[in-house]
Amino acid sequence: MGATFANLGNILVRLKGRFEIKDARADKVVAKVAFEDLPVLPGGTREIAAEWSGKLEAGTYVVIVLIDYGGRNLVAGQKTFKVGK
Repeated sequence: MGATFANLGNILVRLKGRFEIKDARADKVVAKVAFEDLPVLPGGTREIAAEWSGKLEAGTYVVIVLIDYGGRNLVAGQKTFKVGK
C-alpha cells in the first residue's frame, strides 16, 4: 500500500495516520496499518508505504489512507482494487 503526500505549506510537518482495507461489499474494515512521525519539508513530498502480510478472500476492496499532518482536518484518499480467486 502506498500514498504520496505533498507539503504545500511553509513549515515542516510530521505525518501520522493509517491505511484501512475495507471489504467493499460488506462495508467492513478487514485490516489497519498505522504509520507515524514521517517528516515532510516545506514544498516537499513524502511517499508513504505500508506492508500488510494478511490474506484477502476473492472480492472487491477499498484501501483508504487517513493522514494527520497537524492541520485542522485530516487528509484522505482511497482506491478500489480486486482480489481474484
